[in-house]
Amino acid sequence: MNSTGLIARLTPHQKQILKALEVLDDGISAKDLHIQLCSNYKALGLATVYRGLEVLKLSGLVQSRASIKGEFLYGVVKKAPALRYLLAMP
Repeated sequence: MNSTGLIARLTPHQKQILKALEVLDDGISAKDLHIQLCSNYKALGLATVYRGLEVLKLSGLVQSRASIKGEFLYGVVKKAPALRYLLAMP
């Protein structure tokens, strides 16, 4: 399944989480992401953010890493550009 089909199957909250992560340059904790999202979506709970991040992680759209403080920081998986090789034939 391509990523377009996968994104179409995400819940509205998961899509909002993904959209918020896409504009960030660095990782963000689930708590900080929750605070950021609550400015637009009052009914969004912290548990919903954690569950959404887990689904996005399992889908391969989001990755997490542990910070020095011990909390996990989340970010969108960046796809590496395709490598192209040019071979010179004698």
